[in-house]
Amino acid sequence: MHFRRLLLILILTFIFQSWAKADDVRDLEIEGMSPGDSLLEFFDERIIKKGIKNHTYADDTFFDVEIYGHKSFNKYQNVSFNLKKNDKKYKIYQITGFNNYKNNNIEECFNQVDIISKNISGILKDTDKVKSTHNHDGDPTGKSKVKQIVYWHKSGSVVIECVNWSEKITKEKNWGDNLAVGIAISEYDIWLNTKAYN
Repeated sequence: MHFRRLLLILILTFIFQSWAKADDVRDLEIEGMSPGDSLLEFFDERIIKKGIKNHTYADDTFFDVEIYGHKSFNKYQNVSFNLKKNDKKYKIYQITGFNNYKNNNIEECFNQVDIISKNISGILKDTDKVKSTHNHDGDPTGKSKVKQIVYWHKSGSVVIECVNWSEKITKEKNWGDNLAVGIAISEYDIWLNTKAYN
């Protein structure tokens, strides 16, 4: 059984802190929730069902739930989850916290990626780290940029990224620049990379 609830909290400056090393991504938390938890421990089923999003995947093993501005959130504006179809316990396989950046404060968003990454490096053991800055696939103009750091671990992954949307996309879709921190267990990662879009 995993030593659960290692304190991994994203404080107001988005810095991860912990008193111990983590050896499994399920030891990490976002808003007090970890992959492997039942979402029913935190939200009424009515709220969960209301948050279900009909994103199109090639395989329907997992589905998305998005909860915006809940009163229990302290560090993030919004949190999304990936759950397995027909699972009555609503087990969390992936969790991501989001915060929007406005007023051209994108450099602060980019800086937070490095700050969070530095703290993850000191907490999660035995990882492969991949850092990149690239164009976002959702913008055909190539003007939307992503700064991303991914930690691959035998138990799953941690993704830290900041998206700087182009002015065109911001106007057309009303999407704002945002910081996202996600934690996923390996079963979800395998599905995402082999079945979700194939």
